[in-house]
Amino acid sequence: MTEGNESPLNSLVGPQMPDSTVPSPPVGGSAPGAPRPSVPPKKKGKGKIVAVVIAILFVLGAIGSCSDKGEDATTSKPDAVSQQETSGEVPGEEGTIEETQPDPEVVKADKGTLTEYLSTYSVSDPSAFTDETAAKYQNALTQAEAVAANEAATQEEVDAAAEALKTSYDGLQIKFNEANYEELSYKSVARDPDSYVGKKLMCTGNVLQVLEGDGETDVRLATDGEYDDVVFVGFDPNILDVRVLEDDSITVYGTCLGLYSYTATLGQEISLPAIYADKVIINE
Repeated sequence: MTEGNESPLNSLVGPQMPDSTVPSPPVGGSAPGAPRPSVPPKKKGKGKIVAVVIAILFVLGAIGSCSDKGEDATTSKPDAVSQQETSGEVPGEEGTIEETQPDPEVVKADKGTLTEYLSTYSVSDPSAFTDETAAKYQNALTQAEAVAANEAATQEEVDAAAEALKTSYDGLQIKFNEANYEELSYKSVARDPDSYVGKKLMCTGNVLQVLEGDGETDVRLATDGEYDDVVFVGFDPNILDVRVLEDDSITVYGTCLGLYSYTATLGQEISLPAIYADKVIINE
């Protein structure tokens, strides 16, 4: 092929020079042994330059791609931080931890009633009462004082402590002491019953009638042994181990209630001095 008819591929690689050891065919009818035309030597460095250029372009393209990826990663980091700041969550070892919210303001309980009860329902000498009722009162008092001093006590705790204190105070029972009771003067009580209300009285007599009810036993007691000077006596049957019967002789220690009125079988109204007994003794 002549230089004038070079292919496109040869135009990139450069003109090929045939090997000098291989004879060229005759050109233009030249006789064998005629001198061959002069061919310029092949330029070996041009192909290498093209390869180097291609390699450089590939490397530059790769560097540009990495640079774009780096910019994308850098741009995404502030977005992630922004999302964390917006959500209020901080990444942890086991997920996310929600931002701690401040506790709501605690409303203090109203202790006015409890303070009043501690003043009103106080006892100067607990030993004056029975051991059982005094122990219940002392426990309620200790609890009430602790709740009153507790700044974090709830309203429910305050109300419960106040109610327990009042209940235990109302349940106090004075220890029995004969010296605290005066002997009943029937005429004096019958004449002016209001002046004896609440006083501790003692009387002895014969049982004329027994009325047993739920939680209370009532008797009519003749203090002179006859139907004159009769006293109406009520008591809790649990203070005795046995029942009281008609015609029993008993001694009663109790609190005067004034007059007790009831309607008799024949329809007449009867009023009698009344005593609620703290202690009943059946005389032998």
